[in-house]
Amino acid sequence: GAASDGQFKGIAPGASLYFQALLDGGTQLEPPSDLHQLFYPAYSAGVRVHINGWGGGTCSYGNTAAQIDAFVRRYPDFLPLIAAGNSGPKVHSLTSEANSKNALVIGASQSARPALSPEADDTAQVLGYSSRGPAGDGRLKPDLVAPGSAVLSACSRLIESNFAANSHYTCMGGSSMAAAVAGGATTLLREWFQVGEGVAQPSAALLKAALINGARLPDGGPNPALGFGLLDLTGTVLALRDGSFQYVDEKLGVENGNYREYSFRILEDKQPFKATLVWSDPEALEASSSSSGRALVNNLDLLVIDPAGQQYRGNQDLNPEGQPDNRNNVEQVFIPQALAGEYCVRVYGQEIRTPAEAGQYNRLAQDFALVYGQPVISGVVEKVIATDQVSLAGGQTIKLPPEAIQTVKDGKTGFNTLKTVLPGADLYQTPRAAYLINRTWQAGGIQALNTDQGTLFMEIDTAGREGGFYLDKRAEPSVVVNERIVHTMEEIPSGVEVSGSLNPLSQTLWQVTAGYIEKRGLVDRVDLEKRQIWLLKENRPYTLAPRAAVSVTDRLLDSSLADAPYGAGEVGCLEQILPGMNVRLVLSPVTQQVQYLAVQRELALGRVVRVEPENQKLQLESGKGYTLFEGAPIIRDRKTASIEELQSGDHVMAVLVPESQNIISIMANSTVTFGRVMYLSEKQKVIYVIDHLNRFGQYRLTEETRIYRRGLQIEPGSLSPGGWVRLITKPNSDQIWRLDLAESAHEENQVIKSYEPAEQRLILADGSEGKVTSGTLITKNGYRIGPEDIVSGEAARLYWLQSPAPWETGLAAVEVAGSQAEPPQLALLAQKQSKVIRITGNTTADRLYLYGRDGKRERIPVGGEGYFVWYFKQLPEDNVVQVVALDSRNGGMAARKIEINTLTPYGFSDIEGHWASPYIATLARRGTLSGYLDQTYRPDALITRAEFACLLARFVGWSDQFSALTASYQDFTSIP
Repeated sequence: GAASDGQFKGIAPGASLYFQALLDGGTQLEPPSDLHQLFYPAYSAGVRVHINGWGGGTCSYGNTAAQIDAFVRRYPDFLPLIAAGNSGPKVHSLTSEANSKNALVIGASQSARPALSPEADDTAQVLGYSSRGPAGDGRLKPDLVAPGSAVLSACSRLIESNFAANSHYTCMGGSSMAAAVAGGATTLLREWFQVGEGVAQPSAALLKAALINGARLPDGGPNPALGFGLLDLTGTVLALRDGSFQYVDEKLGVENGNYREYSFRILEDKQPFKATLVWSDPEALEASSSSSGRALVNNLDLLVIDPAGQQYRGNQDLNPEGQPDNRNNVEQVFIPQALAGEYCVRVYGQEIRTPAEAGQYNRLAQDFALVYGQPVISGVVEKVIATDQVSLAGGQTIKLPPEAIQTVKDGKTGFNTLKTVLPGADLYQTPRAAYLINRTWQAGGIQALNTDQGTLFMEIDTAGREGGFYLDKRAEPSVVVNERIVHTMEEIPSGVEVSGSLNPLSQTLWQVTAGYIEKRGLVDRVDLEKRQIWLLKENRPYTLAPRAAVSVTDRLLDSSLADAPYGAGEVGCLEQILPGMNVRLVLSPVTQQVQYLAVQRELALGRVVRVEPENQKLQLESGKGYTLFEGAPIIRDRKTASIEELQSGDHVMAVLVPESQNIISIMANSTVTFGRVMYLSEKQKVIYVIDHLNRFGQYRLTEETRIYRRGLQIEPGSLSPGGWVRLITKPNSDQIWRLDLAESAHEENQVIKSYEPAEQRLILADGSEGKVTSGTLITKNGYRIGPEDIVSGEAARLYWLQSPAPWETGLAAVEVAGSQAEPPQLALLAQKQSKVIRITGNTTADRLYLYGRDGKRERIPVGGEGYFVWYFKQLPEDNVVQVVALDSRNGGMAARKIEINTLTPYGFSDIEGHWASPYIATLARRGTLSGYLDQTYRPDALITRAEFACLLARFVGWSDQFSALTASYQDFTSIP
């Protein structure tokens, strides 16, 4: 922690480190085929805890797993920790190495840095991509989970840091990081056994048994995602320290057919009892990866007998009808509400096939480690109600022994008093003592955000952002701002100074006190060297705190409904502050220093629909018009531009003169899209988006990319699949310049009643409405359709986005359920001549659309008889286009794909050499003649009256408006 003054000092900061390289000199992993060459040099150097964040292969017990087991068997005080892998959430996704029996296999749970990663907000949950068990032969793996998302680690000088608060560190995630966290905890536990328990060389089995016995069990018991639970070093060590855990490191083992017996006394009813048996099993030479195979060589059994004589077998809940476990070399018994009295714990040598004991007497025996007794009772303090009583979250009241209370607050200990205990403290209680552990958080320049997961408090300045904290949902409303209780987060202004109590396990806030002094005004001058700012009509300077946040905040006076959910804030710096700017200063009530400086702008946001260069005017899609202030700078696609270069369709952020329609600066971009993140690769810095035109696109995040959420800059790790985004990209490139993330309001299933085109509103069956915007994606059967194509009564799923007042909730997408109606008939012929494509055919649908790869759609006119002819120019990126037929009478749809590169030149196969060939070709190019679907013209065939009438109508230019007229011909009804 030297690079952070001890702030990020790691799990075991006093441990010695031994580094080993596994790369081939480039970027490829190349571990030695003989793992003895990896482990033995480390063991010879004194390493006893070996962390392995590498692995691969299939979920089966193979050569590498056998080698790991063999080394531990030979060197029983050497414990390798193996990362489970990152191929979850599917079952049987462990690496081959994670199938080891004797290693401690670690999966990844979530950490609590929600501002840095979308999978870092609930420490009780397993990380989504952490590999799951069981092992190939059915054994329970992983053994434990440990925090593995948004973990801060030392940053190599060979890579770029992604942690803005301190470039000496980087933020990473996965089971490799979880294994490193668990490795630090294991090292501390080993030190405790040596120093606190006097065990000079604790075995790998003992360390493993103690950690598993002290872990927090998952709800419902052990499972293939969480193993035996969440690592809890505090609970483990306290139980050992107070003697509520007893242990045996039995190096002589138990012989085949015999058992060893131990006892433990519980003094009070309804106290928990837990026992964990672990043995380092010999390697299996041949083991099937199927569920019928077995990697276990020597089988021990754990049996616990309570005072009433009831028997509990190890892992009995994992086996059918509570049968003895014959697969795992870790067995556990947990009795949540045990009877008071004497407990008998037995370890049976059920089936020992290979000698495996430290005495090397070549007896048919297996050594083992056993940890058993009362695990700590844990809970979260809601409040202190007396000098010896606390109430816990959930309503339980606990009476504590006054003479045996020990408190820890921010690392400082106290005894026999609850005066320093704050709401959110973790309680650990053993039969001998009660331990209450507090942590507090203090920071300035804080923003409170309402998110889907709850209220998030985080630093505005990315350079000072360390991850943020959620307000615990179990906590009573206890946010106080300037000595006043607030009930909504909107009452907490941006930039306040915050202090709060943190729960050490969940890393959530339980009590928040915020304070601030606000100053508003126009800037008089700025002293960059002294970091001071003067306001007009004030005679004193305001000094910025060392980590003061500077940002640009916007008051949206005009915005399209599509843009409103995304806003337009920016990160600022002191150098940008100029005299005359309107600013808001937030001061610390303690130090009087500026914690937050916000430059306030009035802004118009949206797409340009009309530009009048001669009048210096433009109109946005909201319908409002604006005049450019003389000399107003215009930046278009990051280049200085003039108003003549602005184009209809450009997206602009226009800064306005306060309380006017005059623009003082414009930031314009030609390539802006709205969409939803479908997948992202944080490692490759690539995101995949389905945009508002139903295009699937790949975009790159670069060093230039700035990501904002509610106007605040956030880290790339905060992006997650499913997020709604607005992208500003470099023209003709996949590089993202700016990404804005919207907040989802809700999703719902609805029935569409109608569409009002004048107001662009969908009317829903329940009477509610939704406005369709330029950024709304409407799809049906996977195809983009217009709101006017939705048939009354069709079901749809609607996705809504939060918008600031006064804008209504934004409609991001509408997914219309597929129709059960009969699809319309659609027959077509496509031909190509140079870059012009000709489509002709028939359909029973009344609407026909052409979709290109650019996302645009063209409506193809359909004649009264369903006949159509259409020409379009091929774009450079168009290799495939689609024609979609839609019947608005019943909602039926049909589609045909056209692969342009396979098309034949359009023309007729039977006119070559005919005297009328040039005339026929000319009329065909004009669209007057279309021929037959078999690409023939049949020049010498008789023409029917109907064919001649169609030819004449096309030549003259008549529309089909006369199709409703009737005639007095006797055969009128037979006219097609």
